[in-house]
Amino acid sequence: MRTLVSLSLAVCLGGCLDYVPYDPDTGKTFIALQKDFQNFKSWESYLVGSDAVAGTGGHPAGQRTVYINRLPPHGSTHFPVGTMIVKVRDEGPGLEPENHAMVKRGGDFNAKGAVGWEWFDIDFVDGDPEATVIWRGLTPPVGHGYRTMGGETATNATTGDCNSCHAAASDNDFVMDSHLVLKDL
Repeated sequence: MRTLVSLSLAVCLGGCLDYVPYDPDTGKTFIALQKDFQNFKSWESYLVGSDAVAGTGGHPAGQRTVYINRLPPHGSTHFPVGTMIVKVRDEGPGLEPENHAMVKRGGDFNAKGAVGWEWFDIDFVDGDPEATVIWRGLTPPVGHGYRTMGGETATNATTGDCNSCHAAASDNDFVMDSHLVLKDL
């Protein structure tokens, strides 16, 4: 009996360790794991400039690059579930690198914001070459440093968060990058 229980546990754990990424043909939602962000710098990328993103404290000045794990099919009106986009602000004089991400989780996730999208902040902790998820969810955690339009530190989910700024791109499935405009892809 003990052998049977041990074998069953090993099979279950083995299945968890053999995580299979989202298959777009299944129509299921996608929950990004930390390992899904590994090697994101090998994805298709675009330089997006160095000016601060107007009206936000979330993306200050500094050279930025956007990475996407896969482009949507031509003619798409939405990014497919499983789309992962990472925006990196490179180091510069007085600047720390920043890595913000949005992942199309799908379903009714984030129904009151950027529908279907989950927000992430990732980092390379202590020089580790593997990306670490710092936070994830509907909004950054309180005290994370995002700012409201007026410059005060955001303290709730209704001001100064990813959803409030990305709402301006609702006609492009909440993606605010000129290289990733659905009608042009």
